[in-house]
Amino acid sequence: MKRSVSNLKRAILLWRKNAQVRLMARMAYPGNFFILTASVIAHMVLNIVFMNVIFNFVSDFSGWTYREALVIIAGYMIIDGINWALFANLTGITRNIVNGDMDFVLVKPLDTQLYVSIYRADPEDWSRVVLGVAVLIYAIAGLNLSGWALSINLLLYSALLLSGIVIFYSINLIIKSISFWTIQGWGLQPITEAILYGSRFPTGIFTHKFVRIFFYTALPIAFLASVPAEFLVKLPDFYLLGASFLIAIVFFYVSRKFFYFALSHYASASS
Repeated sequence: MKRSVSNLKRAILLWRKNAQVRLMARMAYPGNFFILTASVIAHMVLNIVFMNVIFNFVSDFSGWTYREALVIIAGYMIIDGINWALFANLTGITRNIVNGDMDFVLVKPLDTQLYVSIYRADPEDWSRVVLGVAVLIYAIAGLNLSGWALSINLLLYSALLLSGIVIFYSINLIIKSISFWTIQGWGLQPITEAILYGSRFPTGIFTHKFVRIFFYTALPIAFLASVPAEFLVKLPDFYLLGASFLIAIVFFYVSRKFFYFALSHYASASS
C-alpha cells in the first residue's frame, strides 16, 4: 500500500514537472500557443454549432431536448480535454517506440504504463475542459433542476464521468498498444477519435438491438457521455450505475494486461 501511494506521489510530481516544462515550451512561442488554443476552442465550438443545426430542424433528438443534448456535448468535451491535457492522448507510446526512447522508459523507477501515459501534458487542451464545464453550466441553467436533486445528480454525473474517462483511457491504451507491432502507430489515432466522437450523440439513436448491446458492452461508448448525462437530466436505469463502474474496472484491467503483453513484444532500439 505504501509503495502504491509512493508511486502515485511520484507520478503526480512527474506530471506536474512535465506540465511546467510543456507550458514553458509553448510560451516560448506565445503566438503559436494562442493559435493552438484558439484552434482547440474552435474545434469544440463546432460541436455546439452542429447540435444547433440539428435542433433547427427538430425539437426532440431521440428523446433529448436541446439543453439535455448539450449536457452530453459537455461530457464529451470534458473527457476529450482530460484525455489530451493529462495523457496527451497516449501519444507517448508511439512516440517513444519510434524514437527508440522506450529503452529509457523501461529503466525508469516508475510503472511503465503510468510513465508513458503522463509523459507529456498539453496546456492548450485545458481549454476543452473549461469550455465543457461552461457548456454544462449553461445547459443546467435551462433545466428544471435545483436544490438537493441537482446536488445528488451532479455527484452521480461526476462519478460516472470519471468512470467514462477510465473507460476511454482503457480503450485508447489497447489501441495505442498495437504500436508495439506496427511501430508507426500514428494511423491508429483516427480510430480513437472516431470512438470518442461517437459519444457525442444520445444512445437512443442506436435503435437496433444488437447495435445498442455492442455500444453498451464490447465498445461501451454509451458510458462515456450519454449515460452520465442521463443521471443528470433524466430518470435513469440505476443498474447502469453499477454497470458503468464494473465496465471501467474490467476495461482498465484488460487494457493494462494487454499493454504489458504488447510491451513484451517490444524490440529494443539497441538490440
